[in-house]
Amino acid sequence: MNLQHIVLLFALTCLFFESVHSKKVLSCLRTEDGKETCEMKAQSGETEDDDDDDDDDDEPTFLENRREPLTQWDPVKVGHQRKIEIEPGYEVTMTTLAMRPRLFAIPNFLTDEECEQIIDIAEDTGMFSSGLHIDNHYRDWKAKNQGITSTMFTDFSNIDTNGDQIITIEEIKKMIQITRIIYLTDEQVESMFNALEITEFGSHGNITRKQFDIINAVGKMAEMENYLRFMRENDPVLRDRHSEQTWLTRVGKAVPLMRKIRSKIVKLTGLPRYIVEGSEPLQVLRYTTHGHYHAHFDSQFLDKDGHENMSCCHFDDTGDARKCKLCRFITLAYYLNDVEEGGETAFPVADKPNFNLTSLEYNRGEGHDPYNLVQFCDTANVVVKPKRGQAVMWYNYHLADDGWMGKMDEYSLHGGCELRKGEKWFANNWLPAPPSGMEHLDSVNQYY
Repeated sequence: MNLQHIVLLFALTCLFFESVHSKKVLSCLRTEDGKETCEMKAQSGETEDDDDDDDDDDEPTFLENRREPLTQWDPVKVGHQRKIEIEPGYEVTMTTLAMRPRLFAIPNFLTDEECEQIIDIAEDTGMFSSGLHIDNHYRDWKAKNQGITSTMFTDFSNIDTNGDQIITIEEIKKMIQITRIIYLTDEQVESMFNALEITEFGSHGNITRKQFDIINAVGKMAEMENYLRFMRENDPVLRDRHSEQTWLTRVGKAVPLMRKIRSKIVKLTGLPRYIVEGSEPLQVLRYTTHGHYHAHFDSQFLDKDGHENMSCCHFDDTGDARKCKLCRFITLAYYLNDVEEGGETAFPVADKPNFNLTSLEYNRGEGHDPYNLVQFCDTANVVVKPKRGQAVMWYNYHLADDGWMGKMDEYSLHGGCELRKGEKWFANNWLPAPPSGMEHLDSVNQYY
């Protein structure tokens, strides 16, 4: 082998290892004629384990066995627009709504006919009440905020926060905010008093210590705690989620439509087809009056909350959600109809400066709860109004330096605001992907 061959081989080897230790971002430039050309740009950087890999430098690596890594669109700036051809001769405009998370709106991603098809198939399949995926993060929060003993409501001094020996309805509401993270209106408090047969507040809206002792002696203050616990789980307005849902799988009449939508997603996201083919079944939801879904994450932390040693659910075919973690790289949400009033999608902390999730959760009962999208929807940093056929897309994770899924983006906190009038049809396409070290595994979703 002559010197020229050796130099060429060395250069190719360096290029290969740079590709192995880099993440790729879709970056685009607009030409003078208004067209946008996009290319994959590598953002190289050392991984946390680079120092530990020195001993492996002599081990052979076969490029043909390496899967094509993940990609992310560069949001550029809020308001940035780009044209993407998702079908031959059909372009959509994707607009950046936020930098963190990487959040985009795509009007007319679905046609009116496709929206109608999804709704018709969902109704034929049958709708059922939506539930919550209870992960360790939510379970810990619930235990902390809903496992409080009845002494919080049976101790006069706990409620009489200003120490004037009188308890007002406002002080009752404040105690409920702090202990239950429930923000009640005056009408809801009145309904609670009627249900518990508490008449002592009367027209004055307050009670003395003596009156409190009478109420407490017959157990009504302890009953108040039980009442609130029940309402938190069952009342359409107070529960965390109120909607109906169903799933459209890869069998039956949904097959041609789902295949067409997945082809659009490949074009829209720039992701390898094997990632899109491993997407979850399409979740279709119907919201009626008061329907909502308080702020939540679609995915789960990979490296904490007890998930460290769990496999991703899309690699697990046991169906036991308690033993796996959700690894949804992208959420694509679709509005299937125009809505009369309410029903927005809110991102409470999108692009919020100095955001800290722990602090946000700790202060939920302090007069403002950004998770509560019945009462605090309009305070979210980004609020997207429903429009038929529009898609909203965001990334739930950052890319790791090796081009696979890295840390979860805490800015992806989002939810559905209260539907105040009419009906809302909505759908979620979740695209799970491999975290670093799991890229060789196949998604079990491709079979469902």
